[in-house]
Amino acid sequence: MLPPATTRDSSWRTLLPGGHPIADVTGSQQIGFGQPVEDEFVHVFGYPNYGLNDPGDKYVGSRVIHCAGTSHPGPKVPLLWGETCDMSAGSSGGPHLAHFDTRTGTGTVVGVTTTDEELAGGQTPTLYATRLGDSAHRLYDWAQSR
Repeated sequence: MLPPATTRDSSWRTLLPGGHPIADVTGSQQIGFGQPVEDEFVHVFGYPNYGLNDPGDKYVGSRVIHCAGTSHPGPKVPLLWGETCDMSAGSSGGPHLAHFDTRTGTGTVVGVTTTDEELAGGQTPTLYATRLGDSAHRLYDWAQSR
């Protein structure tokens, strides 16, 4: 049996009606359900903090780190899709963006960091996201209707 994080790691936030759409205030990215596809180029962002108590470590959680590479399914958990990336703990929840434009900072969110190669298998180092499939799409549609 797969751990729940590998199959259902998605959520959506709804806010009280009557105000401004949050995307108008904060900006937003597109959402890609059923993506990425194998060998699609994906950018990953996070705030890893493995060395939080070691000022000499390159990851101290205070700045955004970026990785990019081609996407592939996890050998042990094919619902997880990953890219080669050496970010450490603390990067969970960071977006995986396809079609990312480095000039505008916009792209399509195809997942958020869930785990590394320890759970999903594959080469080290790799960060994996749960693919946003049909259940995530239904949850998103439900949240949009509120």
